[in-house]
Formats: sequence, C-alpha cells, structure tokens
Amino acid sequence: MGEKKYKILYVDDELQNLIVFQETFRKEYQVFTATSGEEGLNILRREKDIPLIITDQRMPQMTGIQLLEKTIPEFPDMIRMILTGFTDIEALIDAINTGQVYRYITKPWDERELQVTIKRGLEAYEISQQNKRLLKELEIKNQELEKKVAELRAALKKIELLESIEGLMGKFVPESVKRILRSYSDSAALKKVALEKQEKDVSILFLDIEGYTKMSQRLDQIQVNHLVERYFSSFVDDIYENGGDIVETAGDGLMILFQDDNAIKHTVAAVKTALAIAGKVHKINEELKNAYEPILINIGINSGVAFVGSTKFQGIAGTRWAYTAVGPTTILAARLGACARGGTILISKETAERVKTLFKLEEMGPQSLKNISEAVPVYKVVDTLIP
Repeated sequence: MGEKKYKILYVDDELQNLIVFQETFRKEYQVFTATSGEEGLNILRREKDIPLIITDQRMPQMTGIQLLEKTIPEFPDMIRMILTGFTDIEALIDAINTGQVYRYITKPWDERELQVTIKRGLEAYEISQQNKRLLKELEIKNQELEKKVAELRAALKKIELLESIEGLMGKFVPESVKRILRSYSDSAALKKVALEKQEKDVSILFLDIEGYTKMSQRLDQIQVNHLVERYFSSFVDDIYENGGDIVETAGDGLMILFQDDNAIKHTVAAVKTALAIAGKVHKINEELKNAYEPILINIGINSGVAFVGSTKFQGIAGTRWAYTAVGPTTILAARLGACARGGTILISKETAERVKTLFKLEEMGPQSLKNISEAVPVYKVVDTLIP
C-alpha cells in the first residue's frame, strides 16, 4: 500500500485554473475542485477530512476571504490559503493577522512556489494535529492525575479520621492490646489472641487512696477530682516506662497489669513502678503541703498465672468489652492493696520470691485477708533498691 494522499480543495471561478491545478497536483494529492464558495462548502461538508483549502479571492457572490470565514466554525483545524487576485490588501492583512489565512499566493501562481507552500501547509497541519493529540493525552493524564489526587485526598482524610479515632480510643485501650493489634495481620489469629482469654504469668498491681471517702466529704468534688488527676497523672509515665497497662480505674484506685515472657522481668517492673509511685506521692505531698493534707497511696502486688484477655458484658442496652486479668492471682493482689495502710507497698510470697535479691523486703508474717480462707504470707517493700 502506498502512502495516504492528502485531500486538497481548490476553489476558483475560472474553469481553466481548476483544470491546470488538477493536472499539476493530482498525482501527489486527492484534488477536489469547486467553481464557487457554496460548492466548496458543500464539498468540505461531504468529505469532512480535507486538511487544506486554496481559494481565489475574486469570485461572484462570495469572495475567497468570506469563504474562509465560513469554514472557521466548522473546520477550525484546516489550513487556509488564498490566491491574491484583488486590490483589497488591508482585508488580506486582516485575514492573515486573525489566523483566517495561513499563506497567500500571487496569481498567476508558480508551480514550484505553490508546491512548496502546500507541503509546508500540510506539515503545519500535521504539527497542529499532533499538538492536538498531545493536548488530549495531557488532558486525559491530568484527569487521571486529578482522580488519583482525589483518591489520595480521600485516603488521607480516612487516615486522618482513623488516626483521630485511634488517638481518641488510645486513651481507653491498654498498650498491650495496641501491641497485639499491630503485630497480627491475620484476622483469625488476631481474633483468637485479642479476644479470647489465655492463661499468662503476670504481675498485678492495685493502688488506692487511703481515706478517699473522708477526703470526698471534706472537699468539694472539683477539688477531689483535681487532686486525683494530679496524683494519678504523675504515675502514668512510670507505669508505661515499666511496661504496665492501666486496665481498670475507679474513683480512688487503679488496676495495673504487667506482662512479659520473662516472669522475673514483669515482677521486677511491677515493684519498680510501685516504688516510683511512692516517690511521686511524696514529692506532690511536699508541693501541696500548704494547700492540702498529704495523701497516702496504698499498693498491693501479686504475681502468678491469671486469665488475661477480653471480657464481654452483654445486656439489653448493648455490649461492653474490657481487657483485664481475672482469677485468684488478681483477687489476692486486690486484697493486698486493701490490707495496706499508711502508704505501704505489700506483696505476696510469690512476688517476694522473685524479687528478694533486688529489693529490701520486710516480712509481715501471715495476714488474714478478706474472703480468703487461710492466712497469707505478706511482705512489705522498703523504699530502697538494693545496690
């Protein structure tokens, strides 16, 4: 197959000129001829893909420039040439300046000059078509980019929302649960680990404010809330630095859970946290001694196996989930906390056995604890670490 021939329309009211043009250029191009502007417009509308038109200027009823003006709305990409055969130079200049005319050629036309001009016109047409295609491709890519940007913005908004929710919920979710959620990509494994209780060796610390009821009666609720937040907030950093999780709160107390694969490690962490809390309490008491009576924080710690995981409370009003540790180990820790007086730290025998080489302990002897049938050996932690 040969190269595709471009279509050219030549409009001239002189038949001899049309015949000469046809014979001169028909080998290289598909030549269409018309003897009037109206006939030329009909050919353009019928063929639709003629890239170049050459027209005489002086024609009856419709001049060449008038013909070209009519083609602009319907054929904006077409290359327009005009044969000058008139005296209205100003009209020609205006047509060139407004883009209605690509080139003008003097009559009688020279074959070589016209040949070069036509080729350059068609090259200009191809360049314009190529630019048009590139512009279209660019528009499509811009639309795709805008779509991607919109998707990205939507994703970012979703991330911001999730981060906001995570930040809000993080205030209520223990760090241990967050670590579980971050470490499991498999949903079935995550459900099993995060929701089902499992037996784990843990250390549990209970603390409460001694004389909280009397303090609540003596001070207004705003002052009580301020004091509790002041003291308890000072404990948070030490709790988290030692790997603890606040799993339950009450008006005057906290339940703190310590977990680690190494039983000695989480037990030591619990006792270190208790001593750090005692130190913070002493410091704040000194700071507030001119405004409030000193507060005493009593602490009880027990170590051992407990059922750790989520607990579901379901009723007519809805379902509530809590992450905690339950069982005898937890109960004994709570009873030790309730037994402590005067801001002491009491620990169980199991806890004492695990940390006796690291902390100074004072043996308190067997103690009768609420709802525990037999007396339990109890130890008090002295506020000094062994060097």
